Amino acid sequence: MIKRMFIAIALAAVLASCKPAVEPVETVLYPIQKRNSWSFVSDTGEYLKVDFQNTSVSRENLARVRLKEMWGYVNTQGRIVIPPQFTLSRDFHERLAAVFNGQRWGYINPQGQVVIPYQFDFAWDFSDGAAAVLIQNKVYYINATGQKLFDRAFSYAHPFQEGMRQVHLGDKMGFINRKGELVIGARFDAVWPFQEGLAVARVQAKYGYINARGEWQIPATFDDAWPFAQGLAAVRRDGKIGFINKLGEMTIQPQWETVRHPQFSRRLCAVKQGELWGYIDKTGAFAIQPKFRQAWPFLRELAPVQIQGGGWGYTNQKGEVVWRSIVE
Repeated sequence: MIKRMFIAIALAAVLASCKPAVEPVETVLYPIQKRNSWSFVSDTGEYLKVDFQNTSVSRENLARVRLKEMWGYVNTQGRIVIPPQFTLSRDFHERLAAVFNGQRWGYINPQGQVVIPYQFDFAWDFSDGAAAVLIQNKVYYINATGQKLFDRAFSYAHPFQEGMRQVHLGDKMGFINRKGELVIGARFDAVWPFQEGLAVARVQAKYGYINARGEWQIPATFDDAWPFAQGLAAVRRDGKIGFINKLGEMTIQPQWETVRHPQFSRRLCAVKQGELWGYIDKTGAFAIQPKFRQAWPFLRELAPVQIQGGGWGYTNQKGEVVWRSIVE
């Protein structure tokens, strides 16, 4: 039986918001599953001789680990720097991490000190200087000192990105700023967070891109669309996915039915051709030929892949598998 790495958990913190991860200065750790425990490999595929019940991708030089059913944090050498003491925890974002003491959520700093007291029913990651918190089934936003940005409460926890956050008004959506002021009117059927100065917006089942003034930068003519990353955005037209630039020009013609989390990361994007996955560069050419059963975005120097013949592993940007799981 293949001992699979729990890739979904590893990627969730990095990709869920569709915002690129903060680039750490030191080596990044990647989680691996052994027979009965979890450990890490580094950017170069170096194996760290540590054992935990679970591990996560490191962010801001710290990685979550679980030991004796409690969560703590290790540094990029795999050494415990914040002892396991939390019932649940989240990754560090903007030098703060949400932690749960079994009753309430609060936030700690990289030294493990509780800097925003335990008081929330749930707490999300910091983004753009703000974090969503749940208080009596209502979502509020706080700053890095724990103070509310404004008194208005929401039903949904959308992150602030590039100074704005989506807001629902009736059956339409717009954006508010960090003062809670409506800065882009609610006239869209749906909107997504701003990224690289543009946000995906949908009207009448078509997708396009608006700028920070709420004006159409790229008209809504696509069947689907995703946020910009590294100057390109994936769009779907006539059932196929291609990529456009910020002028709306199709720089990579639609040709793929399936693209994994359709954004470029480390100048590469995972696409499926036939039954196998590979990675294209920003010209649309294969930088890594299709040879994996599954492939995910590069987290930094490495990307998680499922290998033909069985097992999971990590590939570098040359397509070399630097670590693979044990196949039994």
